[in-house]
Amino acid sequence: METDNELPPIIVHRPTMGVIDGNFRLQAAVEMCERSIGVRFFDGSAEDAFALSVYVNVRHGVPLSLSERKAAAGRLVMTHPEWSDRSIAATTGLSHKTVSAERRRASGENPQSHTRLGKDGRLRPTDTAEGRMAAAAILRENPEASLRQVSKIVGISPGTVRDVRERLKGAKHPIPQAVRNRLTPNASEGGEASSTDTRCAEVPAENGGAVAIPIQHVLLQNLRNDPALKFNERGRLLLRSLAYSTIELNQWIKLIADAPEHCQASLAKLARANAESWSALAVRLEARGGIGLDGRLSGANG
Repeated sequence: METDNELPPIIVHRPTMGVIDGNFRLQAAVEMCERSIGVRFFDGSAEDAFALSVYVNVRHGVPLSLSERKAAAGRLVMTHPEWSDRSIAATTGLSHKTVSAERRRASGENPQSHTRLGKDGRLRPTDTAEGRMAAAAILRENPEASLRQVSKIVGISPGTVRDVRERLKGAKHPIPQAVRNRLTPNASEGGEASSTDTRCAEVPAENGGAVAIPIQHVLLQNLRNDPALKFNERGRLLLRSLAYSTIELNQWIKLIADAPEHCQASLAKLARANAESWSALAVRLEARGGIGLDGRLSGANG
């Protein structure tokens, strides 16, 4: 009530009109007989609204106690069983080990999903087989990529990425034998993935050197880290759709390598039509955001 600075808008769950963040700001406005207050509306489910309230309240205002954060983690494990331990940990301000303990405590009453939604908005199996294969593909193309870079892109820990790198150096399969036995009973240890395993096949760079991590992955990762998207069901749907379409040229070339010759013309037309659609979408988004063709913001404020 005493500050002269403009306070940030409160966050309100539009379907219920409940305050997600800013109760004290709202109370101050009422005490001062203000007729209006700035609001940002959230249109997700009640469960997602709770997750967002925890996320914003562990970062400012009156901090949540440890017991309150643990209680929030226990609730999120029940309402969002597909979220990974690290995703819930980032939301509640706890360690992923503490969240794991809360999940084990709740697992007797709540059947656990076989997939987890990571902090980047991507749905993955509870084991790391898929992430290991994705990491192997990146490391083959760019051996000098940092562990953290690869970890952020594929959603596995830097330690797991390090293990994949060491296994590749030793000409071993990126996935340990015990895991492969569980996934494929007839799998055998030894060399790298067989020639039929397209996920692990090497894609050579056009210039013969290492290929940098594609810019699409970097941009998509930035979007996945935005709370406005990952705490909203429609936002998560957008992220999943973008993940399916974010494939670099070399991957497309490999995917169409075995396509019949009579399909090549149709594939070319489809690729061109998709390119035109994406280009039209980019123009519309740039127009809405005041972004010029050079990628810079336009307008009086620069």
